Amino acid sequence: TRYRFAHVLYQNVLYEDMITKRRTIVHRHTAERLLSCYGNHSARIASQLALHFKLGRDPAKAFEYFHLAGDGAKKLFANHEATSLYQSAIQQLEEHLQRFPEQAPQWNSAMAEVHEKLGDVLALSGLHERAREEYECVLSKFSNSDRPVETRIHRKIAKIWETEKVMEEAVREYDLAELLFSELQENATPEQW
Repeated sequence: TRYRFAHVLYQNVLYEDMITKRRTIVHRHTAERLLSCYGNHSARIASQLALHFKLGRDPAKAFEYFHLAGDGAKKLFANHEATSLYQSAIQQLEEHLQRFPEQAPQWNSAMAEVHEKLGDVLALSGLHERAREEYECVLSKFSNSDRPVETRIHRKIAKIWETEKVMEEAVREYDLAELLFSELQENATPEQW
């Protein structure tokens, strides 16, 4: 059934009148219908899907679509919007992990990826301290388990220090990235290259 409202106020009154459980079901159903309609083109409406999944209390799917919407905004150099979308993605995944803490290991990589992308956008926006904090979150997620990621993140942190003209810190981070990279080269198999 489709409804058209003569004025947005009527729509708002009806929406506010719905009980919370019904509203949650409506949002989840709306998200699933939109997803089935758009199929492979769901990236076009990722922010709408994210909002419906969030309000439909499905934080794992909300995370997925906030992340996708953030990627879209980042590609368009809409840095403020990308920042907000990535932060929403992180918030949704944290909410999901509060309900299902045993799933944390399987989400570490996705969470680290969003923190890195958020750091990239913040760095482009000139918010260097916040970008470094996001990169530090990535390092804490991997802690010696993924050398290529660690190498890349230390290089990004070094670049921020260099941009801020704090050369001592930049050199320290570049040296660490170089050390990790040389270890990576020594231990790499032909398949990894």
